[in-house]
Amino acid sequence: MKAPKKFKRWYSVSEAATTLSQLFEEPISQDDVLEQIFSGEMPAWWDVSGRYAVAMYPVCHYFSDPTQNPLYDYFPEASEERLQWLRAGTLDYNSEDSIEVLHGLHRIAVLDRSDLIVAPIGEHEAKTEYVHGVLVFDEDGESVLRIVRRKSPSDSFSYKSKDYVNITSGEFPDHSEFRIAASDIHAALNEIPVHAEGDSPQKLTDAERDKLLKQIAALALVLAEKGGKYTRGGKPNVSQIAAAIGEVIEALPDADRNGLKSSSVRDSISAGLTLLAS
Repeated sequence: MKAPKKFKRWYSVSEAATTLSQLFEEPISQDDVLEQIFSGEMPAWWDVSGRYAVAMYPVCHYFSDPTQNPLYDYFPEASEERLQWLRAGTLDYNSEDSIEVLHGLHRIAVLDRSDLIVAPIGEHEAKTEYVHGVLVFDEDGESVLRIVRRKSPSDSFSYKSKDYVNITSGEFPDHSEFRIAASDIHAALNEIPVHAEGDSPQKLTDAERDKLLKQIAALALVLAEKGGKYTRGGKPNVSQIAAAIGEVIEALPDADRNGLKSSSVRDSISAGLTLLAS
């Protein structure tokens, strides 16, 4: 599996699909990448330079008496858990009063939202519009911004939110404008760092090594608790556990056996047990 080029920081959807196809050695289309984006699995970024935005914050109604929730009639014999749910209304967003001008790439906010309306188009079609429009994350990665445009006509010097409206679905960026960070391409690889040819893998710190050794020892203790040949004198039978691991590894046709010889496994278990006891 080859690593993405380290000098390339951003990928288009098309480039991401091509790169991921090469990395995973299976066909991955632009639609596959978009599905990951819209499900929130893969972050996507949009250059919003020069656009206006207003800060948002999540809110919801609260019903101290859940029977006052309009949805209560649909759950006349609600459980206590359902009553707790009925005390809180659906998620909405309120906005600040002032407008700001954005610069650079911002991550598109894929959030659970209930601020949608369905507008009919003729007799057989409809379109879904979000009341609060397109949302992106601010530079802190947590605060939410709503993309807006100036009303026409309006005061060209005003930065009050009342003089701005949401951008329409027709103004939403085309998928070709999405950008995916190289770091998120790496994260898609099971969160395992990928090293380009010629690079040396990053070495574990002493703390990371000790943590792994303790985990190995803990697994050995779990086996020892089962008794049988994996325990001796009330302690893990290191030799038997190492031999069993060797049998499992030998049965795997494509396994990387580096570092998994019985002697290496015995040493790791023993070192881990020593760390646990210290």
